[in-house]
Amino acid sequence: MKKIGELFGNVKIPRLRKLFRLMKLTVLFLLISVGCVFANKSYSQNKTLTLHMENTTVKDVLSEIEGQSEFRIMYSGKFIDVERKVSVNMEAQKIEQVLSSLFAGTDVSYTVKDRFIVLVTPELLEEGTFGVFQERSVSGKVTDTGGQPLPGVTVVVKGTTQGTVTNADGDYTLSRIPEDAVLVFSFVGMRTQEVVVGDQTLINVSMEEETIGLEEVVAVGYGTIKRNKVTTPISSVDTERIKTQKTNSLDRSLEGQIAGLSVKQTTGSPGGGSVMSIRGASSIGASSQPLVVIDGIPVQGGFGKEQSALTLLNQADIKSIDVLKGVSATAIYGSRGANGVILVTTESAAEGKTEFAFSASAGIDRMMGREKLDLMNAEEFSQWRIENVQEYEDFYGVPYFNDPDEEKLFYDIYNNPGESTDWYDVMTRVAAKQEYNMNVTHAMKSFSGFFSLGYLDHQGIINETGFERISMRANMAYEPNNAIKVGLNINPTIRTWDGEIGGDRGSIYGSAFMSTPLDGPYIDNGPWERDNSNYYDGEYDLDIWSPGTFSNVNALHAVENTINTTRNINLFFQPSLQITPIHGLVLLTRYNGRIENQNKEYFRPSTVSSVYNPPPQAASGYHQTNNHRSWQWENIVSYDFILKDHSISAMGGYTMERYNDYSVRLNGSQYPNNAVHTINAATEQSGSSSTSQWSMMSYLLRLNYDYQAKYLFTASLRRDGCSRFGEENRWGYFPSISLGWNISKESFFPESSWITNLKIRGDYGTSGNNAIGNYTWIPTLAANNYTLGGQIVNGKRISSIGNASLGWERSKEFDVGLDLILFGGRVNFAFDYYNKITKDMLWGVTLPRSSGFSSIQDNIGEIRNRGAEFQINSTNIKNSNFTWNMDFNISFNRNKVLNLGNVDRILTGARNYSITVPGQPMAMFYGWESLGILNTWDDVHNNATFPTSVPGTPHYANHGGGDIIDDNDKIIIGNPHPAFTGGFNNTFKYKNFDLNIAMSFAHDFDVWCQLEEDVLNLDGVFNVLTEVKERWRSPEKPGNGRIAATFHVTNIDRWENSDWVANTSFIKGQNITLGYSLNNVRFCNALRLYMSAQNVFILTNFRYGNPDANLQGANALQRNFYNYDYPLATTMMFGVDIKF
Repeated sequence: MKKIGELFGNVKIPRLRKLFRLMKLTVLFLLISVGCVFANKSYSQNKTLTLHMENTTVKDVLSEIEGQSEFRIMYSGKFIDVERKVSVNMEAQKIEQVLSSLFAGTDVSYTVKDRFIVLVTPELLEEGTFGVFQERSVSGKVTDTGGQPLPGVTVVVKGTTQGTVTNADGDYTLSRIPEDAVLVFSFVGMRTQEVVVGDQTLINVSMEEETIGLEEVVAVGYGTIKRNKVTTPISSVDTERIKTQKTNSLDRSLEGQIAGLSVKQTTGSPGGGSVMSIRGASSIGASSQPLVVIDGIPVQGGFGKEQSALTLLNQADIKSIDVLKGVSATAIYGSRGANGVILVTTESAAEGKTEFAFSASAGIDRMMGREKLDLMNAEEFSQWRIENVQEYEDFYGVPYFNDPDEEKLFYDIYNNPGESTDWYDVMTRVAAKQEYNMNVTHAMKSFSGFFSLGYLDHQGIINETGFERISMRANMAYEPNNAIKVGLNINPTIRTWDGEIGGDRGSIYGSAFMSTPLDGPYIDNGPWERDNSNYYDGEYDLDIWSPGTFSNVNALHAVENTINTTRNINLFFQPSLQITPIHGLVLLTRYNGRIENQNKEYFRPSTVSSVYNPPPQAASGYHQTNNHRSWQWENIVSYDFILKDHSISAMGGYTMERYNDYSVRLNGSQYPNNAVHTINAATEQSGSSSTSQWSMMSYLLRLNYDYQAKYLFTASLRRDGCSRFGEENRWGYFPSISLGWNISKESFFPESSWITNLKIRGDYGTSGNNAIGNYTWIPTLAANNYTLGGQIVNGKRISSIGNASLGWERSKEFDVGLDLILFGGRVNFAFDYYNKITKDMLWGVTLPRSSGFSSIQDNIGEIRNRGAEFQINSTNIKNSNFTWNMDFNISFNRNKVLNLGNVDRILTGARNYSITVPGQPMAMFYGWESLGILNTWDDVHNNATFPTSVPGTPHYANHGGGDIIDDNDKIIIGNPHPAFTGGFNNTFKYKNFDLNIAMSFAHDFDVWCQLEEDVLNLDGVFNVLTEVKERWRSPEKPGNGRIAATFHVTNIDRWENSDWVANTSFIKGQNITLGYSLNNVRFCNALRLYMSAQNVFILTNFRYGNPDANLQGANALQRNFYNYDYPLATTMMFGVDIKF
């Protein structure tokens, strides 16, 4: 559409000529007046123009004005000479100065109303008056069916651009409306209504809600489809809601949002990722993570820093998220679809819309109270150490000390413990968080673009830790005509992690809370002075020590002086070309490129000790660089057409992709000083490098058919060829089929005021999993030295044996579901039952020693996941002032290992605490069943025990027979799989206020509390839980039956047993957000103020921190493993969102 309007052309009928001119001129001025309604501040008063044009026409000058601005200029070429030659030289002038100069010496006058400009002459004005035909002003109020005012409703005169929007009270006014006009009322989520004006001057409208979701378009692989035609379970996420939560990572915002989607945090550190799974874990050796597709690009996680590719995204850039769970949807991704697919679409510009948005938020993080272990203070620790010596001497009848000086030092210290050190207070802080985002959407007739810039700075609650992210995005499209569309998406992201913290006793965090409370981080904090001055640096006590304990690292000194920084630069770029030669036929070619560089610098100075080893130690460090390059080239053809009541959509494509990774690590040790950290400054240097690559080629087909949107059919087929597999099984086929029946569209279905739509559906198909190493099917070589001719020479040896028949891991799935919409869209209900069997799982099978190799990668066994999902979205209350929307979902999944081929069981994890065996769910907890404490010598003699058992040591059940307890007595002692999981979200709106409460829950699952090996370490070398005061002391003082005697040095209590397993459930307050919104305020179109809290509460019987943590990452065979790790923080944020 041209912005310059030739509105007053020649009229052929003389009698009507004057009337038509007057009507057109009147409409013109009405358009100008209505335009002012949309403007909060006059555009013409602020916009300046710079023009340097020589010997050109007036028409060209007017076109240049429009090109530099948003002005619309209207005139009649009959009355105004726009071919007149002029020269214009102006710098930063307002529109009035430009027009006055341009038409100086002529009879042309102008009217400027914000962005609308009309050029007129006296001759035109003399041809008539504005009162020749009847016009009127129309006003009214727009409400919903409950009588609540609806602000922001668009009211336009049909067939024109004349219109307005309702104010905060739902009121509107339109002036100079012809009596034959038709007003069109439209609003998102409401049915559009048309009203004939006639002789009415007051028109009130009550708008009805549309049937939610029926016409909504959802993303599927390589295309979109209307929700009422979907034949497989696809869940969509409310992206507007999660944008307000301000989490560091999108994956954390998805927890509890989708039925069947599990999200577990692997760490509470800023910038840390999560482990996700859809409908349970279905692989023992390959990844169980869902495939993430961002704007059509399948994205893998990067370099182990994040478990999910969703951590790459800025939430402010997201337009939609669709989760594909059914095999009919996931099979189109073939060998990567077995674990489900998460489709993310980022923002783009809407045609004819220009908008600027800015958001800012700031807040604090504070460690959740339940994350703090109940450890002994200095007085309690000292009392325990003294009692421990006395109990030892009473039981064994011999002195504890052989050296009188050592005994004197011991009692001098523990009888005078002095001030206690709370290592939580030392190591943690109230941390600041701030985030800023700005974006611009701009669309003209042929060009549209979305441009964004985001910055996040998140300090960690552990000192000297933090995360920073700078993200940019440009999504652009150019459409010179209706047949061609050229696109380019660019998304660079820069991320930095500082002070990474591990999750075991050897980590800085773990060692801090095992440290004695008698010693502190600074020299004057300890209750004694040590003679060895090498352990001080003038301020810090460089090791934490007390008599009878090990030397431990000073955690505060370590985090403040250890360099541990990771910087990651990631770039996505996606050029595309789409051609539509005829209606319905679309040809798309798209290139998806990714470049990722990551650099890590680590340096531990000589003053930083390690567990058991006091300083000084030789300084050490390393520099590591990882580089990733990948590309995908997709060529897709789709054709949609309708033949009467038959709708057909076909899609076919061909894709190629290649992935390359290269890493270099340089190590340095024995640094002469702590000042220079470069590798070449180290006395000892070493290095290594690695490179790997893999590629895949695919063909894909899909056919959608429906008859009157009543009978639905979808079929797809994908053929993948992947270099990760042997030549015998390199190509895999992944077909699927699904059917749907919209019963409510049948003539026999009774008309109902409460059933809006009823659909049943089912699908069956095969998908795959190729997430294994790149070279497991071929033998690999390693360096090896040989003796040849009496000399040692360098050579090679076969380090692993290949399997040329290695093939795909396949999942066959059946799903049946029901979609029900009630009360005109007030209630949406979805139910699904599924049964998925994964076979030919990828696993390293143990080989006999005679083979010379430890294992070979092979396809073995079957695992079944079956269950049910329920999801309901409802509008519970909606009246004149108050609205309550609710989302609830719950999932039941049952996992079972059907067989493992020739393997009888799989043991993994620390001390083999996890077992996978046929007939049971995968990754069950494995160990001895604790029966309490052996109380007397009779208990020891009358039960099967360990050879070192004495009264006060653990009593384990004898399941294997015999007189002693050994590995044959181990049994399954816990189940990490919850009985059910889900989420519960409520949104309340009262006038301009809104409140959202998001919760997640899980019921009846077990957690492996690995940290109890340390916090219940009874050797007296580490600080321990106050529960140790309830230990066994004597047959007359048996304690709580869980804590063994602390004076026995048998270590039996530190062996894997059922006391380490905690059965639990939880309800977690994910997010609470309170907001206040205003529309059409003086300086902007929309303003929203809010405060938001994350990780608000956890209601649980779990005895430690976050029961939902999974610190073993994406390893499906080591689940619910709880150890020392970065604690969970409660975040409080305050923010503002502004749209201009």
